Amino acid sequence: AQNSADWNLVGVYEPDDRVMARYGQAGIARLTRAQVLEDASIAVIAVESDVPEHAADARAAIEAGKHIHWEKQPAL
Repeated sequence: AQNSADWNLVGVYEPDDRVMARYGQAGIARLTRAQVLEDASIAVIAVESDVPEHAADARAAIEAGKHIHWEKQPAL
């Protein structure tokens, strides 16, 4: 899923080191939350997070001026 004519995967923000290790093995860069939200070259963020953080993560992306792709319904 890293190669697409329609988009460029810049990296992943993943706080869990064990999960991120799998992305790293696939050659995907690890980004900080600040990098994802503040980098002007990142236009769209796919929001996939644990339910307790899901709505807050999507809101942070929107407030940072990003478009979002939401994988599941928001929960508060």
